[in-house]
Amino acid sequence: DVSLAETTSELEHQQDELRQARDAQRGQDRQLMAEEAVVVRCRGEMQDLEQVAERQLLASRSEISQLRAAGRDTDVSLAETTSELEHQQDELRQARDAQRGQDRQLMAEEAVVVRCRGEMQDLEQVAERQLLASRSEISQLRAAGRDTDVSLAET
Repeated sequence: DVSLAETTSELEHQQDELRQARDAQRGQDRQLMAEEAVVVRCRGEMQDLEQVAERQLLASRSEISQLRAAGRDTDVSLAETTSELEHQQDELRQARDAQRGQDRQLMAEEAVVVRCRGEMQDLEQVAERQLLASRSEISQLRAAGRDTDVSLAET
Protein backbone atom coordinates (compact mmCIF):
# COMPACT_ATOMS: atom_id res chain seq x y z
CA ASP A 1 0.00 0.00 0.00
CA VAL A 2 2.83 2.43 0.86
CA SER A 3 4.69 1.65 -2.36
CA LEU A 4 1.46 1.95 -4.33
CA ALA A 5 0.77 5.36 -2.77
CA GLU A 6 4.32 6.50 -3.51
CA THR A 7 4.06 5.30 -7.11
CA THR A 8 0.70 7.03 -7.54
CA SER A 9 2.10 10.22 -6.00
CA GLU A 10 5.11 10.14 -8.31
CA LEU A 11 2.85 9.50 -11.29
CA GLU A 12 0.72 12.52 -10.37
CA HIS A 13 3.88 14.61 -9.95
CA GLN A 14 5.08 13.56 -13.40
CA GLN A 15 1.71 14.42 -14.88
CA ASP A 16 1.92 17.88 -13.27
CA GLU A 17 5.39 18.36 -14.76
CA LEU A 18 4.10 17.28 -18.15
CA ARG A 19 1.19 19.76 -17.90
CA GLN A 20 3.60 22.54 -16.93
CA ALA A 21 5.90 21.69 -19.83
CA ARG A 22 2.94 21.73 -22.23
CA ASP A 23 1.79 25.09 -20.84
CA ALA A 24 5.31 26.48 -21.29
CA GLN A 25 5.35 25.19 -24.87
CA ARG A 26 2.01 26.86 -25.57
CA GLY A 27 3.40 30.12 -24.19
CA GLN A 28 6.44 29.84 -26.43
CA ASP A 29 4.20 29.06 -29.41
CA ARG A 30 2.10 32.19 -28.67
CA GLN A 31 5.28 34.27 -28.35
CA LEU A 32 6.59 32.94 -31.67
CA MET A 33 3.29 33.73 -33.38
CA ALA A 34 3.43 37.29 -32.00
CA GLU A 35 7.02 37.68 -33.20
CA GLU A 36 6.10 36.31 -36.60
CA ALA A 37 3.28 38.88 -36.80
CA VAL A 38 5.83 41.62 -36.05
CA VAL A 39 8.10 40.33 -38.81
CA VAL A 40 5.18 40.23 -41.27
CA ARG A 41 4.25 43.79 -40.30
CA CYS A 42 7.88 44.92 -40.68
CA ARG A 43 8.08 43.30 -44.09
CA GLY A 44 4.92 45.18 -45.11
CA GLU A 45 6.43 48.44 -43.88
CA MET A 46 9.61 47.64 -45.79
CA GLN A 47 7.62 47.11 -48.98
CA ASP A 48 5.81 50.39 -48.36
CA LEU A 49 9.15 52.18 -47.89
CA GLU A 50 10.53 50.60 -51.04
CA GLN A 51 7.47 51.66 -53.03
CA VAL A 52 7.71 55.22 -51.70
CA ALA A 53 11.41 55.33 -52.53
CA GLU A 54 10.75 53.98 -56.02
CA ARG A 55 7.99 56.53 -56.61
CA GLN A 56 10.26 59.31 -55.39
CA LEU A 57 13.04 58.03 -57.60
CA LEU A 58 10.74 58.01 -60.62
CA ALA A 59 9.44 61.47 -59.77
CA SER A 60 12.98 62.77 -59.37
CA ARG A 61 14.03 61.25 -62.69
CA SER A 62 10.99 62.81 -64.34
CA GLU A 63 11.85 66.17 -62.81
CA ILE A 64 15.42 65.85 -64.05
CA SER A 65 14.18 65.08 -67.57
CA GLN A 66 11.85 68.09 -67.51
CA LEU A 67 14.62 70.39 -66.33
CA ARG A 68 16.95 69.21 -69.04
CA ALA A 69 14.24 69.57 -71.72
CA ALA A 70 13.38 73.09 -70.60
CA GLY A 71 17.03 74.11 -70.81
CA ARG A 72 17.07 75.46 -67.25
CA ASP A 73 20.09 75.56 -65.07
CA THR A 74 20.03 71.90 -64.21
CA ASP A 75 23.41 71.55 -62.57
CA VAL A 76 22.27 72.81 -59.16
CA SER A 77 18.89 71.13 -59.29
CA LEU A 78 20.44 67.91 -60.57
CA ALA A 79 22.97 67.91 -57.74
CA GLU A 80 20.20 68.46 -55.18
CA THR A 81 18.03 65.75 -56.72
CA THR A 82 20.98 63.34 -56.89
CA SER A 83 21.81 64.08 -53.27
CA GLU A 84 18.18 63.43 -52.29
CA LEU A 85 18.17 60.18 -54.26
CA GLU A 86 21.37 59.06 -52.58
CA HIS A 87 19.87 59.90 -49.20
CA GLN A 88 16.73 57.90 -50.01
CA GLN A 89 18.84 54.98 -51.22
CA ASP A 90 20.80 55.09 -47.95
CA GLU A 91 17.54 55.02 -45.99
CA LEU A 92 16.33 52.10 -48.09
CA ARG A 93 19.61 50.22 -47.49
CA GLN A 94 19.32 50.83 -43.75
CA ALA A 95 15.71 49.62 -43.73
CA ARG A 96 16.72 46.47 -45.64
CA ASP A 97 19.59 45.86 -43.21
CA ALA A 98 17.20 46.23 -40.28
CA GLN A 99 14.79 43.78 -41.94
CA ARG A 100 17.61 41.28 -42.42
CA GLY A 101 18.48 41.63 -38.74
CA GLN A 102 14.87 40.98 -37.76
CA ASP A 103 14.76 37.98 -40.11
CA ARG A 104 17.92 36.54 -38.50
CA GLN A 105 16.43 37.08 -35.04
CA LEU A 106 13.19 35.36 -36.05
CA MET A 107 15.12 32.41 -37.46
CA ALA A 108 17.06 32.13 -34.18
CA GLU A 109 13.83 32.26 -32.19
CA GLU A 110 12.26 29.65 -34.46
CA ALA A 111 15.27 27.40 -33.81
CA VAL A 112 14.69 27.80 -30.07
CA VAL A 113 11.03 26.86 -30.48
CA VAL A 114 11.97 23.79 -32.52
CA ARG A 115 14.49 22.77 -29.85
CA CYS A 116 11.88 23.30 -27.11
CA ARG A 117 9.38 21.17 -29.00
CA GLY A 118 11.98 18.40 -29.24
CA GLU A 119 12.65 18.65 -25.51
CA MET A 120 8.90 18.57 -24.85
CA GLN A 121 8.57 15.39 -26.89
CA ASP A 122 11.48 13.87 -24.98
CA LEU A 123 9.83 14.81 -21.66
CA GLU A 124 6.51 13.38 -22.81
CA GLN A 125 8.17 10.12 -23.82
CA VAL A 126 9.96 9.86 -20.48
CA ALA A 127 6.73 10.58 -18.63
CA GLU A 128 4.86 7.97 -20.69
CA ARG A 129 7.55 5.35 -20.01
CA GLN A 130 7.46 6.18 -16.31
CA LEU A 131 3.67 5.98 -16.35
CA LEU A 132 3.78 2.54 -17.98
CA ALA A 133 6.42 1.37 -15.51
CA SER A 134 4.35 2.70 -12.60
CA ARG A 135 1.23 0.95 -13.87
CA SER A 136 3.16 -2.29 -14.27
CA GLU A 137 4.54 -1.94 -10.74
CA ILE A 138 1.02 -1.27 -9.42
CA SER A 139 -0.27 -4.39 -11.18
CA GLN A 140 2.58 -6.45 -9.73
CA LEU A 141 1.94 -5.07 -6.25
CA ARG A 142 -1.77 -5.87 -6.57
CA ALA A 143 -1.00 -9.41 -7.74
CA ALA A 144 1.44 -9.87 -4.87
CA GLY A 145 -1.24 -8.58 -2.49
CA ARG A 146 -3.73 -11.15 -3.84
CA ASP A 147 -1.16 -13.93 -3.44
CA THR A 148 -0.60 -12.80 0.15
CA ASP A 149 -4.38 -12.78 0.77
CA VAL A 150 -4.69 -16.36 -0.60
CA SER A 151 -1.70 -17.53 1.40
CA LEU A 152 -3.12 -15.94 4.54
CA ALA A 153 -6.48 -17.56 3.91
CA GLU A 154 -4.83 -20.93 3.41
CA THR A 155 -2.72 -20.48 6.56
